[in-house]
Amino acid sequence: MDQDERIEQLKAEAWRLSGGQMRSQGIDNLPKDVAEQFLRRIIAFETGPTTTGFDRLTAAGVPLPPPDEVDDRDIGVILWRVIFGLAHLRVFLGCTNHLSDRELYSALWRTVLREEVTVIPEDVTGAWHVDMPDDSASTNYLTYYADDQDRESWQTDFPDAVLPARQQAPHDRDDDLPRAEDDPPCAEARAWLQARRHPSALAANRFGTTAGALRFVEQLYAEGASCVIVDHIGMLPQDDGEPYADELIVVYPADARRSAIFDLIEREAQPDTVDDEETLVDRGRGSIRLWWD
Repeated sequence: MDQDERIEQLKAEAWRLSGGQMRSQGIDNLPKDVAEQFLRRIIAFETGPTTTGFDRLTAAGVPLPPPDEVDDRDIGVILWRVIFGLAHLRVFLGCTNHLSDRELYSALWRTVLREEVTVIPEDVTGAWHVDMPDDSASTNYLTYYADDQDRESWQTDFPDAVLPARQQAPHDRDDDLPRAEDDPPCAEARAWLQARRHPSALAANRFGTTAGALRFVEQLYAEGASCVIVDHIGMLPQDDGEPYADELIVVYPADARRSAIFDLIEREAQPDTVDDEETLVDRGRGSIRLWWD
């Protein structure tokens, strides 16, 4: 069987698996090798084993206590462990800013993590993207996330619909979430630093050693930080490609511990910029971004 015949056979199988919903016009414009590989991945995805995010996170050792049993002081830490656990499984969240930490964790625990999904093979660079405004009328999306063009398109498609007034989302978590397109992705700081071989993996000009940076991260968690994230990770070619970073994101808890965390940052971190500004000021965001030169 030559390649053209294989591709046609694969297209027929993919069409069957999709219940006749697949359209192949775009595939026909691809180079043959790419088209064949793409079709094989579609079929592998449609016929592969399924599982739930809950089962996979549990197997990975990520704590998943019932939401009603989690204290308000702990909900942020529990949530961000789940967020990074999902990112490790190539599952990425979006459009979460209308939900509090407790609301988001509850939605994940009760619904999202219970859905059967296909296991993405380790050699496939795909990802699951989960947007959280999952309401049938798209009210949350139109209220908090849709731009002018999206709202106009929606009105054109549904001329009788009354669009909700646009509102500012009450939280600003989305800017700090792991993203599928990041290479390398951001990482939870404690685990990232513990895995480093380089003696000065984070902000060497400030902390000196990886151990010194890890002590600061542990102090942030001890004061109540919901999560500490290493962002914009690079590689050091002179050190066999070891990861290195100069930037941390500290996610505040939703309570009075915020001031103690800010005081610790002011006393111990001495960053060169804070939220891209040179002045160390608490601007009231849900997180603070620290960068050292």
